[in-house]
Amino acid sequence: MARTVDASLELIDYLERQIASINQQLRAGGADHPISVAVDRPGIGWVLAFTIAAEIGGITRFPRQRSCAATRPVPQ
Repeated sequence: MARTVDASLELIDYLERQIASINQQLRAGGADHPISVAVDRPGIGWVLAFTIAAEIGGITRFPRQRSCAATRPVPQ
């Protein structure tokens, strides 16, 4: 039983190091994108904000900022 617990703890440590490394790579790769930094909503962390920014691309592709933030189409 003790060996199983030790192995599990080692695995957790390994995975935490992997996650930290990936987070560092994401931040270095542009997770400070202006859109992702501007996202300030409960339940949206920086990784999800970065994903949203990557999906949106440039804010300039929307006629108005409000169009980007709308939950349904905004009349033109």
